[in-house]
Amino acid sequence: MSLLRSTFLRFGAPAVLTAIAGSCNQAPEATGDRLQLQFSPLYLSGFGVSHFDVTLYSGPWTTSRPPVLFEAKCAGYATDAPSIGPLETGSDLTLEVSFYSDAACEKPVLRGGRGGIDIVDGSPSGTYFIPVFPIGGFRAFPQFDPALRDAAADVTCTTDANCRIANPDGSYQLSAVAYCDSGTCAIPETAYPLDMVSPRAFHTATALPDGRIAFIGGVARQFPDSPGALLGTDETVEVFSPGSMTFGAVDVQGLQGQRMAMHDAVLAKDGSIAVFGGATQLDLAFNAGGATAGLIISVPEKNLTSTENVLQLVSRIDLATERAEVGALPKPLVGARAVTMGNGKILLTGGQTLADGNLETTATALECTVSAGAPPSCSSLGALKHPRSGHCAYCEDAECDTVVLIGGAATDGGTASDVIAEVYDGDSFSSVALGSGDLQTNLFNPTCAGGIVAGSTPELGAPPASPPLVVSVSDVVSGVAASGLGTIDSPFRVYSAAVALADGSVLVTGGLDETGAAQNTAYRIEDGEIVDVYTMASARFGHTATLVTAGPMSGAVIVAGGLSTTDAGGLTTATGAELFLP
Repeated sequence: MSLLRSTFLRFGAPAVLTAIAGSCNQAPEATGDRLQLQFSPLYLSGFGVSHFDVTLYSGPWTTSRPPVLFEAKCAGYATDAPSIGPLETGSDLTLEVSFYSDAACEKPVLRGGRGGIDIVDGSPSGTYFIPVFPIGGFRAFPQFDPALRDAAADVTCTTDANCRIANPDGSYQLSAVAYCDSGTCAIPETAYPLDMVSPRAFHTATALPDGRIAFIGGVARQFPDSPGALLGTDETVEVFSPGSMTFGAVDVQGLQGQRMAMHDAVLAKDGSIAVFGGATQLDLAFNAGGATAGLIISVPEKNLTSTENVLQLVSRIDLATERAEVGALPKPLVGARAVTMGNGKILLTGGQTLADGNLETTATALECTVSAGAPPSCSSLGALKHPRSGHCAYCEDAECDTVVLIGGAATDGGTASDVIAEVYDGDSFSSVALGSGDLQTNLFNPTCAGGIVAGSTPELGAPPASPPLVVSVSDVVSGVAASGLGTIDSPFRVYSAAVALADGSVLVTGGLDETGAAQNTAYRIEDGEIVDVYTMASARFGHTATLVTAGPMSGAVIVAGGLSTTDAGGLTTATGAELFLP
């Protein structure tokens, strides 16, 4: 076994990146204050990795890069467990890494990073797994496997080498960073980042000014005697921190245990999160009809815990203080849509409410005030031009002086609105006539982002029947089907998630197709054309897709939660979260 050493300058002193060459498959022993890293050897081998860049920053990375503590460029990749140092002891550091398939480091194939790193003096607890993701693809977040920890405890050892035995394919029977601890093997749990805290579907994801992403509510639990009944998670709020690349539950005082799904949440002008309505339980069933199957989502009057199901709550969540201020809506609402306008007020439109035990679509339009020191409050703005629920609402301009509403169910019978679109200019609502093109009047539960309407159903319980459309709203609303539909196996989808990327293109992920099957493919639309199709880590629908705006993976997309389908036509929760790297 030979050691390859490359010396690079850091601030104040030289540092060394240590790599192991050959087939020894052992991690270097830590000497001095060294940072132990671990990568996934089998995963990296599939990309033909030969060289990599690594940068260690002296602090957490939020909206701006911290100072560089250590940097190595185009180093030869020869081990899955390198170490760097000597380094001064420190905490909450951030590491960024890029892998290349060529010696000139001109062809990046993977990128990764992790924060929350502590430098300790040669302790195995200082080993960190660095998650890496393919450029132009999806990968699930790695998660510590308790079974691996238990397996390690059953292996006796006298040296660390006894715990790092390699399989013929190059993988480890335990781990590249397993170590001998008082006669038995152990694995440092700091080696692995955390995945999502709770399963959740039909939840919300809100990007915060500091780059964190807050996931709120969503259904999670199925009742054994009622497999289609899903109750909201009691882990109401969890946050993804892009600096550390980890998820964590937040116990928000005043909101503990509150269950909600099919609510809406937006970022208020003061940086807090405003949350509106929702239901504590959703009942899901497929309406099969030959080769097609539509999903029916019912909202019962009372949930299976015998409490009121549709919520009349409006909440202001301040994650800086981890406190919530809770007020009341004029009526219970589920499926309403919220937009923060340029004047700081929040426009809340439509939704469904309970009246005499029945769920009915409303034309409700509310103006809500959310600010520190007082419970949020809402007052009436009159009525929409047409009742609608499950519609899109978004700002027409950067200042958000005008809000556009598109689609949504309009009646108890489930017919989509014949007023396909309307706009609010800050004073009143006005109808927008349907122009020429491929856009139809029946758009229920459309998925909207960046001028794209990526699928919908013609009515409640029907299978999707609309292709992805490029939509424009002016004097009329019109839409043209995206070109390249033949590149997608199932172009008709509903309950997808879509997000505008930094380059202006739109990424559409997952969804249910017309047969009632959850999809594990995503596609990107640029200039009205489907230009790329990707395979996701998991099939999912009812999930969220959110742009990462800070940290070592800035520009990526977090796809989180949702439900999936079984071959027998049942429902199951989708696995954790995954990341897309453009």
